[in-house]
Order: sequence, then C-alpha cells, then structure tokens
Amino acid sequence: MNFSDTVLVLRGGQQENSFFLNLETLEICNLDIETSPGSWSPSLHEKIRAGILGNAFPVFCSGVLLPSNVKVEDDCTFWGHDSKNSIKVPARNLPAIVSWDFGSIWLSGGYDRTEGSESKDSFIVSLDEVKDGPKLPFANSRHCMVRIDDSTYAMIGGNQGMHQLQFYSKETDLWTTGPSTPSSHYAKFGCTVFELQGSKSIAVVGGKEDAGENPDPTINTSSRRVEFFKMDTMTWEEGPDLDEGLQGFALVTGKNGKILYTIGGMPSFGAVRVLDCSSGTCPDAWTRHGGKVDKQAIGGSGGGFYNGGHVMVPDKMMNQKCP
Repeated sequence: MNFSDTVLVLRGGQQENSFFLNLETLEICNLDIETSPGSWSPSLHEKIRAGILGNAFPVFCSGVLLPSNVKVEDDCTFWGHDSKNSIKVPARNLPAIVSWDFGSIWLSGGYDRTEGSESKDSFIVSLDEVKDGPKLPFANSRHCMVRIDDSTYAMIGGNQGMHQLQFYSKETDLWTTGPSTPSSHYAKFGCTVFELQGSKSIAVVGGKEDAGENPDPTINTSSRRVEFFKMDTMTWEEGPDLDEGLQGFALVTGKNGKILYTIGGMPSFGAVRVLDCSSGTCPDAWTRHGGKVDKQAIGGSGGGFYNGGHVMVPDKMMNQKCP
C-alpha cells in the first residue's frame, strides 16, 4: 500500500472545515463540507475513529453528530466510494480502528452502548459485511491499535489497560503481553509505527495522564511524554518530551516513515510539531510550527483540530488537487 505525504484530517466538534495537510510543505487544502461524500459529513462529528479500506477509501466510524448531539456509534462511512456510503456496525463508543487486510478494517473494543459497559468484542468491517473479529484480551476502550506487519498487531493503553502493551498474531490467533509502557496512556494519546535507527518501532505520544502520575493534575492532565518501543530488542526507550502536555491530536509519519508529526490537539489547537529522526537519531526536541492548522484551515474563526479523525491518504486518492 503506497501512501502520499498527505493527511486527511476530519475536524472534531462544531467546525465547518476538514482539510488535507501536506506534510512536506505544511500547506493546507480545505474541504468543502457541502460536497463531502458519505451519508453524513465527518466534519460535524467528534470522537471520530478513522482507518483505511483497501488502498483508496478512508473509513470513519463512531462519534457524536453535532450540533444535534445524536450518537452515530453504529455507523461506518466510506469516504469517496461511489457505490456504497456506509454500513451498520454494533454500537460502540470510543473503539479503535486499524487496517485488517486489503478490503476491511478491524474495529475493536469500545463502550458497548447496548450492554452499558466496555467490551472485548471486535468486528471486521468491509463494504459488504460485518463479521466477528478476534476478541481483545480484556474489555477496553480509548486504546490505540497499530498494524506492525501483515500478521502482527499491537494494542497500547486504554481505559482498562493504561500501562498495557499487547500483541496479536493472525497466524496463531493469540495475544501475548509485552513490556509495560513506562507511563500511563488511557485516552486521547497517539500511536503509530515508524522507523527508528533501522528498527521498526512504535511511537506512543502524549494523551490524558493518570492523575497519580501527575504532580499537579489541577494544572494540566495532559502528558508531555514520548516513548518508543523498538521491535528488534522488544524494549522501551524515552523520546524527547513535547514542549507542553497534549491530548486529542493526530500523530502520523511522513512517507519515509522516519519523521513524526503531531497535528493540533489541546491546548495548542493549531500547532504542528515535527520530530525528524531520518538521520538515524532523533533530535533533543520537537520543532513546533505554531498556528499552521488554525490560520490556514479556519481563517479567523479559531478552534484548530481536536478530537477528530485522521488518516494517511493513499497515493491513489491524491488525484484530487487542492485549488
């Protein structure tokens, strides 16, 4: 699957725009909400979960429709697909989404609205059907999932597993427990796979911090922590902290998989931060580009990006050019 250096960012909350962000130039192209495909526009949702179907269609699931506050936790919308816009899924709030294979996504865990509790159930969602997927090792929500290779996945953190790292193998259909995360990650944090010193690694960044680990949680409950899990040594190491605690942001890598970007988040809604590890080692600090999202995507209305959905854009999708 080939990806461009572009992120499709679906703004959470009552914002009028979503946008493409070019990671090389940090230039933004706004999307017109009137022409956004799908049975509902993700631009008017919050708590969106996003993934990629095949190599062309972003998928957006769950969330709350604003301003009516109607829950759409039982719907997945396929962005830009001509023949089918959406499919019904079991109602879930705050699940995780990751690519399962070329034609489907894995929707896992979340808060089961029917049962009134967190769930360990998961579902494989494609254009034509929804079927049961592998059960999580424990009921969880607000967790983060990454696909390491064609058969290996990792689940990090979550409401019921703040320090947990769990690996799932398609080949054996088994979960195994990895080394605990150095700090807690239970909501609104970012995780992604990237390359660090020639090793495939998992980056875990920011999010809501456990009050027990925060010296003064009344001032800031957002984490500045950055942690890397190296797959070759199966060990954690600390990365350079963010310049401030951050939650509800997008975390992505550039096309070469060696540069990390945070987009938006609270409290610096319009900032883009860059950590360029392409030389083989990471710098001591992130480079902050303040106001990039805020000024270009929203004009003077303010707000930035927070708690929305985001997905890397496949090369095939970028036949649409920014005006």
